[in-house]
Amino acid sequence: MKISVILLLLLSALISVGGDFTPLDSLKKEKAVKASNLKVMTRFHSMGQFSYGGRIVSPNPTLDFNLNYDRKNWGLQIFKAIDLRDRNTQINFTLAVVNKNFRLGKRLSVTTSAGFILE
Repeated sequence: MKISVILLLLLSALISVGGDFTPLDSLKKEKAVKASNLKVMTRFHSMGQFSYGGRIVSPNPTLDFNLNYDRKNWGLQIFKAIDLRDRNTQINFTLAVVNKNFRLGKRLSVTTSAGFILE
């Protein structure tokens, strides 16, 4: 009799764990979805390289700042590069880009961008 009660308890425990077990206390947390994402990045280079084209613009050390702000349907990027020795080289510029996402169904989206460069 004891063995059958123990087996019945083990079987009921396995069924309850194997099924959809949802605790009723505060341990069950749902993942919070952020409305936006902000990322700021700073880099130091031994030479001024234009990151988007890959060419070296200045032989001097440079510093750049990259700010990315993303939302579900649009985003903003601002990039500023500074030559640390000569303020008149081509690496001293600011790039600003605004993008807009268009959803085409569940899995496909198209992103358009518009921006400008200040030298």
